[in-house]
Amino acid sequence: MKERLSYSTGKTLIKYRDMPEVAIWKLDNPTPPTQQMIMGTALEQMIAGADDIAVFDGDRRAGDKWKAFSKLNKDKIILKRSEYDTLKVEMELVKALAPSVCEMEYQHHFEFEDRGVNVHGFLDFWDKGSLVVDLKRSDPEPMAFAKTAANFFYALQAYIYHRATGDDFAWLIVGPDEPHPVRLYLPDDQTLRIGAEMYEQAHELFVRYQAGEFVPTKLKTEIVTSPGWLARRFDNHQQEVAV
Repeated sequence: MKERLSYSTGKTLIKYRDMPEVAIWKLDNPTPPTQQMIMGTALEQMIAGADDIAVFDGDRRAGDKWKAFSKLNKDKIILKRSEYDTLKVEMELVKALAPSVCEMEYQHHFEFEDRGVNVHGFLDFWDKGSLVVDLKRSDPEPMAFAKTAANFFYALQAYIYHRATGDDFAWLIVGPDEPHPVRLYLPDDQTLRIGAEMYEQAHELFVRYQAGEFVPTKLKTEIVTSPGWLARRFDNHQQEVAV
């Protein structure tokens, strides 16, 4: 059982609030990070000058050469040469376009107590008294980012990190595909209000979760509506038969 509420725990509870058994299972069985997530962490470390990365020159992550290399570097982030070269390009772009980020404190841990719940997290980059920056490798096109932000409850993250520090919050988005555009997005007041509402819901669900009360209480019945295209398809069929 999770002892502290975080952005990650909160978004899981909110996403599966109507399926508590799924939420609990996912909290107890976290998904291993994808290679894209690992590359994001590696990029953060490279920007901060704190990287602990091993570069594999083989063609694929398999075979005796890979097994020996991964065993030797089991405590490091392992990247293929092509992945590392891509991150070097992205790092240089960030340094050129957002040099102040490179001077910020890296991976600061915060924790605060709120109505009996301990809330914690890690700040990617922090200029204390000014700005928190969370780095993500994602499509920085505005509409694409807005969709990603909605799908992954980024407003919740923005609110928690802002509340923890009292500082402004921003996402630094680096495009994983060439030419690797870099954009800085700041949440507006509406986003922070939505984040506050998400936080209240996450807080309530977490209290129930810790008390063992976040469980299915009855079989839920749902109404399934067929999509319009399916209805039109069979309506047309009926008309053809009638003719």
